[in-house]
Amino acid sequence: MAVNTGKCPKCEQILQHVDVEAIEIHKDLKRAFHGASFLCPHCHSILSVELDPIALTADMAKTMAERLKKG
Repeated sequence: MAVNTGKCPKCEQILQHVDVEAIEIHKDLKRAFHGASFLCPHCHSILSVELDPIALTADMAKTMAERLKKG
């Protein structure tokens, strides 16, 4: 089975996998969202940052439940 691999844009090492870290993403210093940063396992450069869709869905459900309780 062939595996697609890319190279880190900083160190140019071939990436067989990436490291993932949980982070907070802030909006206007008021709201924080759960996110993930994807790092090169060789030089630890950030390759990408994204919102965590599972945590985002859970946070939205919690917020909606709290608002429904308030009426």
